[in-house]
Amino acid sequence: MTKTARHLLPVFLSLLVASLAASRVDVKAEPPTAEQQARLKERDKLLQDVDSLRRAGKLDEAIAAAQQVLAIERQVFGPVHEKVAQSQDLLAALQEQKEDFAAARQTRKDVLALCEKLYGHDHWRVTGARLALAYTERLAGMDSDQRLRRLGEGPGGGEPHLPD
Repeated sequence: MTKTARHLLPVFLSLLVASLAASRVDVKAEPPTAEQQARLKERDKLLQDVDSLRRAGKLDEAIAAAQQVLAIERQVFGPVHEKVAQSQDLLAALQEQKEDFAAARQTRKDVLALCEKLYGHDHWRVTGARLALAYTERLAGMDSDQRLRRLGEGPGGGEPHLPD
């Protein structure tokens, strides 16, 4: 993993993984079937894998696991669901860390479109998705040195402290 990639991952990535794992069932939905429960257990295991692979610097494998999480959630919850949006956000953050900005940009656009369907144009989550897309666009327009300098201007001198 490049030095730039280690610095690009926002702290919220670990928090997002934890929140996805903690929120196993949508309280508004019907109780999951036995098959759905099994798929959600598989999803929870994959989320743990995503986090451990990311920490080990195995971004390609982490991205593949995140894509599996997304597929399971689409199968269990349907394509228009909050958990799907959260998993897409996780995938975009991993793509940014890998510096695959074309993929991250498309994933962020997908998150924005999904959030607009879920919450309406003026909801704060839609604003957050717009800001995340703008952040990705900005990163994509920088070279590695510019990204490192930009991160160095923030609190902690560009060394985000990710929980282990």
